[in-house]
Amino acid sequence: MTTGDLDAQLRTAEESLYDEYGLSSREHRVSVPSLSTRVRVVEVDGDDTRPPIVLLHGISSVTALTVPLIPAFGGRRVLAVDFPGHGLSDAYTYPRGRVGPALAEVVAATVDALSGREVDLVAHSLGGQTALTFVLAHPGSVRRLVLLGAPGAAFEGVHPAAAMRLFAVPGVGRAILSLPTSLEAYAKNGEAMLGAHALDGYPLNITRVGWPASRRPGFAPSLASCFRGLLDRHGVRPGVAISPERLAAVTAPTLMLWGDQDVFLKPDAGRASIDAIADSRVVIVPNAGHAPWLNDLPAASREVAAFLDEPVHAAD
Repeated sequence: MTTGDLDAQLRTAEESLYDEYGLSSREHRVSVPSLSTRVRVVEVDGDDTRPPIVLLHGISSVTALTVPLIPAFGGRRVLAVDFPGHGLSDAYTYPRGRVGPALAEVVAATVDALSGREVDLVAHSLGGQTALTFVLAHPGSVRRLVLLGAPGAAFEGVHPAAAMRLFAVPGVGRAILSLPTSLEAYAKNGEAMLGAHALDGYPLNITRVGWPASRRPGFAPSLASCFRGLLDRHGVRPGVAISPERLAAVTAPTLMLWGDQDVFLKPDAGRASIDAIADSRVVIVPNAGHAPWLNDLPAASREVAAFLDEPVHAAD
């Protein structure tokens, strides 16, 4: 299957997924000069009189996973970013130890090109790590922040899965990530990270978006470099986690939805990190994994909608 075929398959599944949730979209190409790359951003139509929402996905994933949550955003305009090497963005070699700062540059370029104003961030996993890095680098640019699941390697105490550490081994990771994978195997691998049965009851198009993205030629080398940038054979690279002292500088009001069975970091083990953010609240989702909104979409939607709709006060 050619890259063009894969791209067409991804777009067809994505368009159908947005249609299922009553959403219309268009795509943009955004240049990130500081990284010498371009990324794809999907814009979901909505009310542009309020701050837009920038939606950030996790490592090796796509924003399709969070489409079921978009109706909770109150009809706002949404900018869903494909990180470099993910989705339909260009391939990219991630710098070791500086994945978060590099991706924060992607967010900055997206905001500058398509918004030019204060935004809300809704971010999953590595997207959460990126969001926290962006907030610290651009104070005042973010009105509110929603973290979905443990934010990548941003919090101290994260234990990467053995497969992720293997992906970080030079040569080995790229070879494994390049192996042909069926749609069924891709879905099963995703459940191992997100939690068993996380996608039960959701449209199959969620998986049909991510699978062709994982077969594109730039995916394996980009993702292998991303894992190397975050991890070594012992675990998270020194300096990648954001210390509680640095997190204390986050001023944006922050909501964190955290599954009590998150495979990367459970709430009890990571509570000190989120508590370091003065204006933060945590909602523990029972019997939920790394994608807690998928386990309890009605509850997650209520929490996110209420948080995003709160009026902005001078103290915010």
